[in-house]
Amino acid sequence: MTERPSCRTVRGAGLPRAAAILLIVLTALVTGPAVGRASTQNGQETPVILIESPAQIGVDDTTLPDVAQLTLGNAGLANEIFELNVGRPQKVGGELTSPNQQLEVGWVLELPQGASGPLVQFVPAKSSADSGGPGSNGSGNSAGNSGTISHGSTTNTQTTRVGAARAVTIGGLKLPVFLAVIGGLLLLGLTLLILLRRRAARGAGKGSLAGRLTAWFTGPSRRRRERAIRAALGRAWRADAYSTGMAGTALAEAGQAIPPTVQAAIAADVRTDSIRVFPAPDIAPPQPWRADPEAPGTWIRPRFSGDAQQVNGAMCRPVRVGGDQDKQLFVDVSHCDGTIALTGDSAAASEVLLALLGELGAYHPDLDLAVLGMHQPGSVRANLMPHSSQLAALVGPAAPANDSPVRAAAARRQITGVVAVPADTPIQESMEVARLCALRGSTWLALVVGDVPGAHWRWDVNHAGRMRLSALGRTVVGPL
Repeated sequence: MTERPSCRTVRGAGLPRAAAILLIVLTALVTGPAVGRASTQNGQETPVILIESPAQIGVDDTTLPDVAQLTLGNAGLANEIFELNVGRPQKVGGELTSPNQQLEVGWVLELPQGASGPLVQFVPAKSSADSGGPGSNGSGNSAGNSGTISHGSTTNTQTTRVGAARAVTIGGLKLPVFLAVIGGLLLLGLTLLILLRRRAARGAGKGSLAGRLTAWFTGPSRRRRERAIRAALGRAWRADAYSTGMAGTALAEAGQAIPPTVQAAIAADVRTDSIRVFPAPDIAPPQPWRADPEAPGTWIRPRFSGDAQQVNGAMCRPVRVGGDQDKQLFVDVSHCDGTIALTGDSAAASEVLLALLGELGAYHPDLDLAVLGMHQPGSVRANLMPHSSQLAALVGPAAPANDSPVRAAAARRQITGVVAVPADTPIQESMEVARLCALRGSTWLALVVGDVPGAHWRWDVNHAGRMRLSALGRTVVGPL
């Protein structure tokens, strides 16, 4: 049974990311229409050119091909300019009637969209609509009625060009729109910094703020990779039944070499070339064991040894609790006084619980496996135990107390059944199961998701599935 997350936990875990997503959406909603309006306005402006003398324009002759070359970069597009302006009376007199016609000084010609260059000016499309629209043969023209271009005054022409030059654009956006986008992004960044300030203060000394922000944003993808690694390790471990037998033999063998009044080894590291058991007493280990000089309190021997004795390990109940690609950690749960609490992240602890049940069912088929509640935990072979009262009927009679503290510390118990307590179990039920399994003479072991009073071992599992066994001083990748 795990403690349900408090409101503070939920706020600390989910609110910053939810707020960030909300702010991104709001920024898009605010700046998106502005960008759209800017694009629409740009599309509604009509490019025009005021025909000046050849010397002023910089050509030998003022014709449509010359204008097309200057404004569109291709003299062959002269017909497009002709079709836009043919038959339009000009305010200074005359009209365009032929593609090869000499253009008069003071004429204002509409240009196709995409025209550019120092001679191109832009007028609102509304002026075009008022005069009959681009391409119309009415009495007005799109540029002539704009009110922004003079046909005879050089001073007005220069003023128009200065006004056009003031329409500054950055990255295709007009300056006000660009500033609005930058302001929205700055607001988003400032809000994120405020939301993460408390988290950054808690993590002072654990890395830079930039590193913590990166870890926060990449958390989901990192957890997916970690889960994939755990899944691959789990498949490899389930296919390796031989290591479980070797761990059981090593623990039973070391246990026979240790006096009954001394705490026996309760865990074993099985590696590719050797086996280690710990904690080991400060006595001379028998052959083929030797004390590990790099790890006090640990005995080591080769994985395969002709000196290894055949021992009776009926009392030994090794369970694989994790490891990595090079080693696997096994714990003899017969030394546990009734309850193992899987604390920390509830979801990851529940995955470890199922994996441990699978290990017990596969390598200790004589054990009775039960799950408290009404739901089967995945594909694990286990009986349902709706209420703790059923466990009370299965727990054996109380055994007499040991006659000394030393013997009590070194005692191990015969385990005949394991009951799993899921995360959604009421706390009263979890505590009652832990109490029943801790009774003297009980042969049942409780695996509880969450913390309960009286748990002999507490194995803390984080969200990535890494499990800390503080009593053994080890941290391993938990099974999946």
